[in-house]
Amino acid sequence: GVDLRGGRFEVVVIRSALGLVLVSWGLVGAFFGEPSRCVGVLGSRDVTEDNLPLSFRALRKYLLGPAMNWFLMWDRLADNSGWWVRRALCTEQESGCFDHLHKANADFIFEENGGGRCAADLSFVSNVFVCAGVVACGSHFLKKRDRQRRAARRPRPHQD
Repeated sequence: GVDLRGGRFEVVVIRSALGLVLVSWGLVGAFFGEPSRCVGVLGSRDVTEDNLPLSFRALRKYLLGPAMNWFLMWDRLADNSGWWVRRALCTEQESGCFDHLHKANADFIFEENGGGRCAADLSFVSNVFVCAGVVACGSHFLKKRDRQRRAARRPRPHQD
């Protein structure tokens, strides 16, 4: 048989983790206005406002939209602060204070923004995290059941 605990399996796990980091950083770059940084692990996915999947709708409403508003708030706050704060923090540019914050866009997954590969990457990364969550929950509940089963078999000392 093949021992999965060996060095080859560790190499596969490390390479997979590095690949996930690469794809995730591409999504971060796309969120801040550079959709060309998306890898397109699963190819391209045509996503528009009309055919937005439920999972993307939830991600956009509860994660991407609030994150965009939060980053834009900090950019506006720094840009509208005193001259000494702007001089210390801001870069010389036409709009916004920071290089990338004013480019934050929760709609980077849409095809009209060049986000076909980004939509595929977001689908891949979100499915990886959902699967990891399911495995973690399953492991927790199986361990809990195993502990309860062991505790039931263990004889309890009598208190006379």
